[in-house]
Amino acid sequence: MSAKIFTWVLMVVMLPIQYARADESQTKTTSLRDIQKQATLLKRRGKSLSQAEVLTKIAPLKNALAFANLTGAPLNRLYTNASDSLAMLCAGLDLPVTDRFEKPTEIEKKSNSYRVRIACLTPADRTPNAAAAHRAAELLLWYQRWFADQMAQNGHGKMTFSYESETGSSWPRVHNIRLPRPSVYYRTNEPGQGDKVYSRVVTAAKDVGIPVEESGQVWILFIDMQEILPDGKVVGLHRQGGGKTFHTGATVCDTGTLGELSLTALTTDNLYHGMVVPSLGRYPLKRGVSFPPSRGNTVGTVVSSNLGSWLHELGHCFLLTHDFRNDDNAAGNLMGNGLRGFRAWLYPEKFQNEYTHLSANTSNLLRLNRFFRPQEEFKDTKAPSIEQAKFSTQSVEGLLVCSVSIRDDDELAYVMLMNNDCVVASQDVSGKNAQVELRFWRYEIGDNRWQLRVFDRSGNVRILPGTAFVPATSKRAAHPYVTCPKMRLKAGEPLSVSAEKTKDPDGDSSALRYAWDFEGDGKLDTEFSPRPHVSVTYPVAGVNSLQCHVMDGDGTTAVSSTIRIQVEQ
Repeated sequence: MSAKIFTWVLMVVMLPIQYARADESQTKTTSLRDIQKQATLLKRRGKSLSQAEVLTKIAPLKNALAFANLTGAPLNRLYTNASDSLAMLCAGLDLPVTDRFEKPTEIEKKSNSYRVRIACLTPADRTPNAAAAHRAAELLLWYQRWFADQMAQNGHGKMTFSYESETGSSWPRVHNIRLPRPSVYYRTNEPGQGDKVYSRVVTAAKDVGIPVEESGQVWILFIDMQEILPDGKVVGLHRQGGGKTFHTGATVCDTGTLGELSLTALTTDNLYHGMVVPSLGRYPLKRGVSFPPSRGNTVGTVVSSNLGSWLHELGHCFLLTHDFRNDDNAAGNLMGNGLRGFRAWLYPEKFQNEYTHLSANTSNLLRLNRFFRPQEEFKDTKAPSIEQAKFSTQSVEGLLVCSVSIRDDDELAYVMLMNNDCVVASQDVSGKNAQVELRFWRYEIGDNRWQLRVFDRSGNVRILPGTAFVPATSKRAAHPYVTCPKMRLKAGEPLSVSAEKTKDPDGDSSALRYAWDFEGDGKLDTEFSPRPHVSVTYPVAGVNSLQCHVMDGDGTTAVSSTIRIQVEQ
């Protein structure tokens, strides 16, 4: 069934208040071409000007580039030239850093001041990286655009997060702070130590005064701790984010190749093997050693993976969870392995077989998130109650069932079930009391770790974990997998989708039969057929919900997770 569209006042908004911050008198006269020309000229004249004079002249250029992002300027060659010229100019400057976090005087603590903030942390043995700090700010602009684009595609309007900006500007503020210990203290060379790294960096950030985990703030903590060893192995690459509630979160990310980032790098097919990257060290990269095989072998695939992984961890800060349904490497969900296909959002025509999308479930969660509702006031701070939760351990027609009884003093909104760290089922709810049955096909024979999450209209969440043992006598339904690389199309344009990657875990996958629901209304629009491929044409504009129903040889049916298709005139 298609998700119910909430009609709360101010729920669907334009891009946040950064629009109002842009200095329109400046941006009306500073085009992308002007940014490129002025940045190039300033770089040439740099030696004849003091850094203070250069910074004064750079400020309106950064604001103009931010305004171009906020107003949806195409990320074409004109933008690329302006972006790269400004980045090269900033890279040549000395980056001032402080030993303590300094709270901007204009930051006021209000109930509706939910925003994303950035800090670039420089360990004692590292040199402040002006290029990385600049790109971190621009990266946040791209991420804001990406979320707005994906939320609109899912039928929620251009909802996205707000961020802390520089005084009198729309350019994201970056807090550059020196840490007291060397980089080796914060990183680890051993696998499976991610939580240790995260804890050390977050603790260090708190020690220098950064209000990490303070309500109303999500912090992206970039830390320069990566290093390449003589054998080509890169240590200190770490990306991990999380949120305890919808009200706060933090992510720890190595700066990686952030200082060398450019839009041009995303499109290159040059192999990275043998390259020397200054921000990593003096030794050359080695294929199969420096980066995991999942990131590919080219500069473009590695950079795309970096951009997607940083965004993925930001998603965790918004309390988003892994979703590996309809997901593959560089072609799927942001909160799955599809994160590595981020470059296809920037260059959809060049990378037609790659994509990073926001799943329907994830978008449903973000419509409730307070960081995506910057103009709303929130007075309700009490989480919903889970009165009862029963998790079946014996399958019924190939599916497991989680039965829950929930309530909220105000208004319930959404219930979601995870199993083994992946979303398996979700449902819209309303009213103050609800009885819900969540049926799902993604589970394992043996031990299962489940987690129930219940959300109310104000973005409060109640989390209940548990375990269940599923006996080997349970017959599992098929695991539907739908490939749909194009989720935005014109009215009348044919769309080809496929479920050929669907597997029957306990039977013969060649015996599977497929039927399709193109409207998400629970009514099948095709008969069951052994053919996993289908083509559909949507004649009118709107957002449609697509699902595939898969029947195995025993007649048991499973339904794929929803894919939303945005149709434009």
